[in-house]
Amino acid sequence: MKRLFDISMGIGCFVLLAPLMLMIALAIVLESGLPAFYAPEVIGKDGKPFRFLRFRTMRHQPDLPPNARLTRVGRWIRNLSLDHLPNIFNLVRGDVSIVGPRPTEPERIDLSDPTWTHILSVRPGIFSYAILMLARDFNKSSQIERNLLEAEYVERQSLAFDSYILLASLVSWISSKGNIKRHGQRRAAINHPTTEDRS
Repeated sequence: MKRLFDISMGIGCFVLLAPLMLMIALAIVLESGLPAFYAPEVIGKDGKPFRFLRFRTMRHQPDLPPNARLTRVGRWIRNLSLDHLPNIFNLVRGDVSIVGPRPTEPERIDLSDPTWTHILSVRPGIFSYAILMLARDFNKSSQIERNLLEAEYVERQSLAFDSYILLASLVSWISSKGNIKRHGQRRAAINHPTTEDRS
């Protein structure tokens, strides 16, 4: 049922958003050349790696600091979280679900840790419970805090809970004018068993 919902949402969103995605890709190419996309490797369900497709937001100048490499188009689409629109392709392909744990880079994961095994027992998601709950404090939160919330999601996952996370995330996206990480306040306490902090 969840996979059917993911495919339906992915195809519907692609049809609806294809013109916008085409315009963004063209704007990126006109400003800073090819490629229009960036695809870092992340870890998916059962520890399998995949390429998580996003719009490229930086110039190919690794000697410069990140802020200096950020393009004008890149800054704009990041501010609105539109750089993640190509995630739709991962959704249709089955790499991710609409809702699930946040896709994580290999260097941040310890596959020998039972908590990570638990988190990776489900598909990662475009919308994450951890991002919704930590909101503006997500980027400065520890990996342990994120993992506790992701593990909580795995325990509580259901159609109703996914629907709540999706709707709450969309409301936060609108309230924050395009970026959930600029919105809300972090939860005061998280009382769960801990895992190693690898942030």
